[in-house]
Formats: sequence, structure tokens, C-alpha cells
Amino acid sequence: MPRLPLRRSIVAAVVTGVCAAGLAGCSSVTTTPSRTHAPEDGPRASTGGRAAVRSAVRTVAFGRSRGRDVAVTAGADGLVRVRWLPALEPAAGPLPGDRAAVAELDGRSVVFTVGGYGGRLWDLDTRRELLHVPAPVSAFAFGALRGAPALFTGDRRGRVRIWDLTSGTSAGSLDTGAGTAITALASARVRSRPILVVAVDNHGDDPGHAQLWDLTTRHRTGAVLPARQEAESFDRFQVLTLDGRPTLVTGSDYGLRRWDLERRQELGPSVENRQEDARLFSFPSFTVALDGRRPVLVTGRVAGAPIQLRDPADGAVLAEMAVRPGTAVTALAAGTVNGDQVLLSGDEDGTVRLWDLRTRGRTDGPAPTGGS
Repeated sequence: MPRLPLRRSIVAAVVTGVCAAGLAGCSSVTTTPSRTHAPEDGPRASTGGRAAVRSAVRTVAFGRSRGRDVAVTAGADGLVRVRWLPALEPAAGPLPGDRAAVAELDGRSVVFTVGGYGGRLWDLDTRRELLHVPAPVSAFAFGALRGAPALFTGDRRGRVRIWDLTSGTSAGSLDTGAGTAITALASARVRSRPILVVAVDNHGDDPGHAQLWDLTTRHRTGAVLPARQEAESFDRFQVLTLDGRPTLVTGSDYGLRRWDLERRQELGPSVENRQEDARLFSFPSFTVALDGRRPVLVTGRVAGAPIQLRDPADGAVLAEMAVRPGTAVTALAAGTVNGDQVLLSGDEDGTVRLWDLRTRGRTDGPAPTGGS
């Protein structure tokens, strides 16, 4: 395995909205197969190609290729596509996979794709495969180990494998002892120590829970974060800094919950996706973004419901962005393009759109077509 020239500033938890738990360089991603809901309308859009096949977008992410900003999208059709930003025009041929995450290593973007083959790490410029992770991969996250960039992957038997991206080799594993699927992973720093948050699926009398692992000692630390019932098992994670503290936002069938990772305490009631008829739905997608200088939760809802920007402290709706009737947003990621704070969204029908967070609306220009 060739050595990878990697910079130590890899990220694993999103604060700025460019990364699912960290800082600059790693794009936000949902680490488990997403539920399929529907699409929206508004900004510049890229729809399914020649036959316009309906194929839900599962993950969207920001990256750079050949010195230009790109969007990396993965769909239920098993293809990972790269598009130039802001035009959303195809930048290269697709890679295999139905989920993907992006990180910046030594100033270059790499993309980790997941499919039936397991996981593969690719150089986004050269399309060279840098690492192959054996199947199955049920969850994944970028992070750091002893100051060096690392990749964490979970399987369906409760094991988390650690990959040293400097050498491209295995750096050991963590055994949750659950014997069931790892559904989500997130890397964070708690009291200056690197922590990995591991979501364990429901099994037996356990409705599911999240474990915290100290990556310095490779031991579990503190009590688990419990799910209240089977349908509330954690399936997505985001980490942000709230009032100076690392805060975990978890997604499940019953909405979003927020946890103070230092105190291991839940912050207030769940953020619910309750419709006008009082029915309760899961959020098909959510991410963390910067709205000006303040962090906000961004949530996709159900068919025809607007994208909402929420106060991360109490879940209150701060603003909305209208979507096309009858559609829902299945993937979200936030980042910066040409100095503007923007949002990528993916829909149930394979459409990808770019939103301007300042104007709360579409970007200029036509809606090109191309793969999902």
C-alpha cells in the first residue's frame, strides 16, 4: 500500500458545515444508509440523466478537484458522481458506491465511497484507489489518531476498525461487545481528548445506544447515551460547538436529540418533525451550517415541506426555504463556494441543488441535467 502524503489537519466533525463533525477539509455525511423520502425546488439543480431515473440521493459533500470546488453525490443507483460548483455540471465519470464522504489530505481532496464491495478511498484528482476496506461497512467517519489522519469504519457485528491514512494500513479495532450493527460514527474532542462516538443498533432488550471511546487509551469512557425505544435508535450523527461545548446531534425516527458530550447530558426535549395533522415523522436529512457567524441546524422534512434553519439550542425554526410540492430532501451538506455560505441538497428523485444561505434561495443560472 503506497504511503499517502497527508496533512495532520484532517477533520471528522462538522462545525462550519463543511464536515460531519469537525473543521475545515472534511465534508458532512450521513454514515448509514438513509431512508428514502422525496425532493424540492429552488436553486440550481442537476437532475437524473438521459432516462431521468428516480434514484434517491443518499449523501452530498463538498470537495476540490484540480483546484476547483466540486460537489460529490452518492445515490441509491450505486454511483458516486462529481460535479463542478456552482454550475453542478459533470466533472468526471462516476465511481461505484451508494454513500460517500470527502476529506482534505495534504491539500488534496480524497473521497471514501461505500458499496457492496466494502469501502474504497480515492484520490479525487487522479481517481487512484488509495485504500480498500473489506465489506461490510455499515458506518464510517474521518478523524485523527495520535495527531495523524485516520478513517473509522463500523461493521454489522459491532466492531469498529481504525485505518491509519498516513501508511494506508490497519491501526487496530474497537469491539463494542454488542454483536450488532454499528449504525453511525462521529469523531470529536472532549476536554482536549480525541473521542469517537459509536452508535450501536437495537438488539435483544437494548433499544440501541451510543458509546464514547477515548482514542488515546482505546477504552470506553463514561455511560452510554441511551435510545428511548427501538424506533429511536441513532442512525445519524453531527457534532457542533454550542456555548463552547462539543454537542452531539443525533437523528432517529423520532426526530433530533442533542447531547452535551462533556456532561453526557441530553439538552432539552427532542426536535420533532410533527406535521399539521399531528403525525410524527423522522427527518430524512439534517446537517449543521453557519448562518453568518452562528451555527444552525438545517433539516429536511417530508414531501413538500420546506428546508428549515433552526436554533441548535432549542430547535426553534429561524427561517425556511421553499421546496417543490410533493418532494423531500434526502441529503444535506453545508459549505462555502466563492466566499458564499451555501447548502447542497439531494432529493428522492436524484436531483441535486445548490442554495445560497444568505438569500435563502436558488443560485443563478440554468438547471443543468446529468447523472443523479
